[in-house]
Amino acid sequence: MFDMKYIVIMKGDGAEGPVIFSSLDQHADMALKLMGPNDTVIGAGFITYTKDGVQCWGSSVSLKIKSRPEQDSRIINHFFGVDS
Repeated sequence: MFDMKYIVIMKGDGAEGPVIFSSLDQHADMALKLMGPNDTVIGAGFITYTKDGVQCWGSSVSLKIKSRPEQDSRIINHFFGVDS
């Protein structure tokens, strides 16, 4: 299995949502395509799929934002219905 990239966007209303995409794309390009004027990227990095769900790690060079491993993993796993 290969790693994929992700960002977590906080919407203007405070809701947080993950976006998962190919490792061939840049974090900053994906954020630019998806963010509204009041949105903020609050976590970014890579995900690795495991038997227990995904694990987030690393950082985005293009956004200069670090992964929040535990929090981002929890958000993405919840999104996929893999709550621990």
